[in-house]
Amino acid sequence: MPKEPIRQLDIERHFCAAMIELRKHKMQLSQEDLSQKLRARGWPVSTQATISDIETGKRRVNLTEAYWIAEMLETTINEMIEVGKFL
Repeated sequence: MPKEPIRQLDIERHFCAAMIELRKHKMQLSQEDLSQKLRARGWPVSTQATISDIETGKRRVNLTEAYWIAEMLETTINEMIEVGKFL
């Protein structure tokens, strides 16, 4: 039986949930801590407000940003969007 396709909004929702869970519980980082790590990585516009907007779904991320976020959270984009892993 073929898998049901995953919708774009589902992927984004899973990414946001994973970001929150990994940032708070695995890495024990504040939003400001994560934004500082991302700025050091080369994302100059990363601020605490940017992280908040991403986590709440107010701001979408592009592929490079998603990669950097996953990297800073010591995971992969695939793990972050895996259905059922963080939601």
